[in-house]
Amino acid sequence: MNHKKRGVALIFSHKTFESSLKLDSRPTADVDRQNLHRALEQLNFKVKPFNDLSYNSIRKQIKAVATADHTDNDCILIAILTHGTNQCLYARDTTYKLDSIWQEFTSDKCPSLANKPKLFIIEAERGNRRDAGVQLRPSRSIETDSDSNSSYTLPINADFLFAYSTMQDYVSYSDSVTGSWFIQSLCAELETKGKSMDILRIMTYVTQRVAIFETYDDQQ
Repeated sequence: MNHKKRGVALIFSHKTFESSLKLDSRPTADVDRQNLHRALEQLNFKVKPFNDLSYNSIRKQIKAVATADHTDNDCILIAILTHGTNQCLYARDTTYKLDSIWQEFTSDKCPSLANKPKLFIIEAERGNRRDAGVQLRPSRSIETDSDSNSSYTLPINADFLFAYSTMQDYVSYSDSVTGSWFIQSLCAELETKGKSMDILRIMTYVTQRVAIFETYDDQQ
């Protein structure tokens, strides 16, 4: 994170959907978008929020960013706040797979982001099961020695991080006033640790916060 700019952050927030999809509105959409916008701006991202876009409009925005020059940027972040299923996310008018979004940023298609973090934040349910939370065990870091002067082949799918609000088949918890538990937790950790800690450690703290939310809910 030593380039001239932090980078672009796109927030695709969905509150209402076309009637043909038979989906409830998402009362947490506005507060989640506002909280995430504030947290990312504090980390010097250029934040671009979008509300209730159709799938074609989402693709248009993604294409525009993927074909831009990110040479002076540290990274890119894309947040999608919506309804979902085990396999798909919802735009305003239809479902789509996340693959159609992130694959635009692989190193062969977006070379100016090669070897840079590409972060995807997904707030959406992925099923109907309830998760009571789990205990986490610390993981060992793995270090490798390499010759900085030697050439190497970079996998085109390298440097992607996907952070989901829940696992496959499970619901995503939220509060209609304060927002989704995942985005609440993410914003809190970004605001307190975003300038001093790496993203993987931050996400571990986010997971712990969400687990505490779930444990508290089960006790009510």
